[in-house]
Amino acid sequence: MKTRRTSRKTPDTAITAPPQAGATCCGDMRQSMIAEAAYYRAERRGFCGNADDRLNDWLEAEAQIARATVVQPESSSPGDDSQTR
Repeated sequence: MKTRRTSRKTPDTAITAPPQAGATCCGDMRQSMIAEAAYYRAERRGFCGNADDRLNDWLEAEAQIARATVVQPESSSPGDDSQTR
């Protein structure tokens, strides 16, 4: 018996609802969020397009995540007062 493969529908919240406004994130988490948002953008256009489309997906995803989050600064090493000067 053949099993029918159904396409996975993208949840609306993944496309339209950014992370909670003002949420903080660090490098790895931010990168993962951007990658996921870019994936959903590509999925909406049917994964068709060229390198420019993929780049635009990524850049638009970066902007979306930047608007929705506050990036935590990298922690400085103890005794490093270079940020206070």
